[in-house]
Amino acid sequence: MKAENKTRVIIFSSSTIYQRKFGACDNLKLIKVGTFDFSPVQNYDKAEMERVGNGRDTFFLNTDKKYMFQRSAWLEQLLRNDSINICFEIHYLNSRKAKTFITECLKILFEHGKAKLESNPEYDFHTLAVLEECQNSYGTYNLNDDSALEALSILSMGRTDANLHFLAICQRLAETSVKISERLRLISGLQIGFNSLNRVKAQ
Repeated sequence: MKAENKTRVIIFSSSTIYQRKFGACDNLKLIKVGTFDFSPVQNYDKAEMERVGNGRDTFFLNTDKKYMFQRSAWLEQLLRNDSINICFEIHYLNSRKAKTFITECLKILFEHGKAKLESNPEYDFHTLAVLEECQNSYGTYNLNDDSALEALSILSMGRTDANLHFLAICQRLAETSVKISERLRLISGLQIGFNSLNRVKAQ
């Protein structure tokens, strides 16, 4: 996180460890998310009637609570500033809210890096996004909605299309299902865990 480096670091943390370890770092900006001062993800109740496939006149009432991200010019300008390292200390206890915030930030970073590369193919500045407790935000439960589709595309194309790299810090990968393991492979690489061992045993 030195000023002369050509790689900026953006940390998405659900804990206060980075504040304790790097709070005195001059080149790292700490932003608390999900507090009274700054909470861009707001919840709203959305009840919709959805037609059931092959159900003739049968409808399904969708009462699932959704979350809305309020765009902020200040936040977008901060994310597009290549000279600032950022640590987002996320205080949302709801992991879907955390995933919504992280995904929206990654979309802004992806669009910024992609535009820079399109205008200048020699653009060699890189961004490292650190995703702590990744299994909470990008587990099976949180990947079962449409907003996850954009996140998975960014995770798979960020390195080649926007100089956007990821460091995923995960726990309990051995306990997760095959579905999560396959989806997290985009950011965590090939992992050998409990499910892989069972596959070998089955063969």
